[in-house]
Amino acid sequence: MPDLIDVAKLFASGQLKFKKGEIEFLQQDVVMVPVDWIITLQKRLEKQNSENLIYYTGKEIGVRWFKGLYDKFKISWEDVFKWGINTVSVAGWGETSIPEINSKDKLFTVKLEKSAGAKGFGKVGYAVDNFIRGAYASGGNVLFGVECDGIELTCESEGAPFCKFLVQPTNRFDKKDPRVMKQLKLPKI
Repeated sequence: MPDLIDVAKLFASGQLKFKKGEIEFLQQDVVMVPVDWIITLQKRLEKQNSENLIYYTGKEIGVRWFKGLYDKFKISWEDVFKWGINTVSVAGWGETSIPEINSKDKLFTVKLEKSAGAKGFGKVGYAVDNFIRGAYASGGNVLFGVECDGIELTCESEGAPFCKFLVQPTNRFDKKDPRVMKQLKLPKI
């Protein structure tokens, strides 16, 4: 988990800059918005059965983010992936770790503790971290070079002690599994 020293290093190296009316992080423009912004948007989309729009948007944005890091810093995809995972923590989504990564089988798991999304939703009885799940899935796309998706296996909003995600090639998910069906359904737009 990155801490204040890591953030200070980003400032010192010029990778995190605050200018009047602008924030730049790893040479990309960013904005700070309350977590409630995403939660409110997701709750409104749930009423229309379109909450996965948040997931697919996070996945699309994540691919651009990872590719941007790779193009600008000329580091390996593995290092880009590590930076991406650390960025999740620095950005306030929660404490992220990767308990398993299997390059041969093209899969990894993510453990997210103190999830900002789950904290904002509260105990609602279902997985809620759609945006960050999409960001994790995008990491699989760029790291493994194949179309990947992500499923939230456990969620603090379901009462679990932490959120756990599985990212792997899309075609390896059991499309009959209720959790997979719910989390990977295409949104109505």
